[in-house]
Parts: sequence; C-alpha cells; structure tokens
Amino acid sequence: GARAGIQPGDVILELNGQPVHDSRELPPRVADIKPGSTATLKIWREGKAIEIRVEVAELEDKPPVQNAKS
Repeated sequence: GARAGIQPGDVILELNGQPVHDSRELPPRVADIKPGSTATLKIWREGKAIEIRVEVAELEDKPPVQNAKS
C-alpha cells in the first residue's frame, strides 16, 4: 500500500470504478488483477475524494510473524 501512495488514514472508496462497500471485498478483487497492471483507486483523504493510479505488484511470500513471549 505505501509504495502505491496509500497513506495511513486513507479510505478506499472504489477500485477501477467499482465501489468498495466493505474492507473484506478489497483483497480478492485486487488478487484478480494481474501483477504489473495499473489500477485506479478512489480514496478519501483529508476530507476529500481523490483518484490515484497504482501499479499492482505481486504479493511476496513472507513467513508469519510470531509474537515473542515474555
């Protein structure tokens, strides 16, 4: 997200012109976009809606983070 220009506090309203009603909708919709493609997001930032274009990257496999026990 950060590499795409999404900032903390941004709310994604649309992906490629289609409304995002619930945050759970977003991951499978993004997964359907081919890596390297460009997507358009409408986001709510600082009291106004803006559109940004982002390049969809491939998700990197990372091992799960384990909590340290104290």
